[in-house]
Amino acid sequence: MHNIRQAIAVTELNLKGLPQRFWTSLVIVIGIACVVGVLMSMLSFSFGLARTIANAADPGRAIVIRAGGQDEYGQAVTREAAVAVLNAPGIRRDASGELIASTENINNIPIIRRDNQVPVRMILRGVGPMAFALRPEFVLVEGRMFQPGTRELIVGTAAQAQVEGLAIGDIVSMPDGAWEIVGAFETGGDLIEGQLLGDIDTAMASRDSGGYGSISVRLESPEAFDDFAAAIASNPSLDLTAERQTEFYGRTAGRFTQFFTPIAYILSTIVAIGA
Repeated sequence: MHNIRQAIAVTELNLKGLPQRFWTSLVIVIGIACVVGVLMSMLSFSFGLARTIANAADPGRAIVIRAGGQDEYGQAVTREAAVAVLNAPGIRRDASGELIASTENINNIPIIRRDNQVPVRMILRGVGPMAFALRPEFVLVEGRMFQPGTRELIVGTAAQAQVEGLAIGDIVSMPDGAWEIVGAFETGGDLIEGQLLGDIDTAMASRDSGGYGSISVRLESPEAFDDFAAAIASNPSLDLTAERQTEFYGRTAGRFTQFFTPIAYILSTIVAIGA
């Protein structure tokens, strides 16, 4: 009974002192909420970005980049090398016998964000004529397709939602002049939906590029990858490597997660110390 009376007395004392400790307690609660909020928002951003990147992958597709490369930037795939890659076994053909493959090149261009008016770098991806057969998830939702050999672009709806000046009819300034937005597309919310697409040859000429950054192909089957990759690796004239698209984008997503996750915990620690 003595212990019970002691517990009741301590509880009453704490309750009586609660009004005096209200603001102190409130500051502590708000501090904890800020720490949790910062951590969760940063982790959500990190994993959301990684998921968007990974969603672009398809086990039936492969990508060829420079040997030892980590991304699609650069000009490592010459036109001669592209011919050799497209002669490798395992690439699917469409009903007319055309290879379902796309030589591609990406560059960053400055665009203004819609929400805070801050300049950002957006990807312009030059693609070949079979790029959309390669990506069956592609849907043109507004306007029309760009014409080969012209300074025309189509834009992903995710990019339109984030960046100003990407409506149909708007002009994007490039080193070689003005490019017009003529259409908008969706790709199921993946990485490509946040990019601009245009004709590969015209895009390369605008940057005076001497080669492609990558070649993406649709395989006859996921099992055909081994023969395709072996043909690339065994060709002494090619300093290139083939990867399954799932592995390539999975690795890219992993790099983003590894980069942002420590930042999330560092910021949360700083906020926690301040709280």
